[in-house]
Amino acid sequence: MSDMLAKAALWLAEKQEKFSSSGIMYVRNGEKLPLSATFGRTEYEISDEFGVKTGAHVVDFIIRANLLTFDPEPGDGIIAGDTEYEVMPLGSHKCWRWCDAHHHLRRIHTKQL
Repeated sequence: MSDMLAKAALWLAEKQEKFSSSGIMYVRNGEKLPLSATFGRTEYEISDEFGVKTGAHVVDFIIRANLLTFDPEPGDGIIAGDTEYEVMPLGSHKCWRWCDAHHHLRRIHTKQL
């Protein structure tokens, strides 16, 4: 059964890339890699040392894992149209996470520059 679910998740990732993605440039150390990505948004809440909570959101880019063969790192860049973004972690969490159990899609967290 899990093989069927893995195939379905891959099919869905392919359709998402084909029908709901836009062209971007992934930038690391001055090197630019053209990719397709779907825009997303993650809401999060952080607490300071006094327990005061602040809510915010980040712009996410959802990219097929086989197109980005290395792990995103804080400080990498993404250019979408005329807008630049910087890859960033969410508090104590990594700057990206898997979108699905079969690791077909990565969700990369960024901030607009």
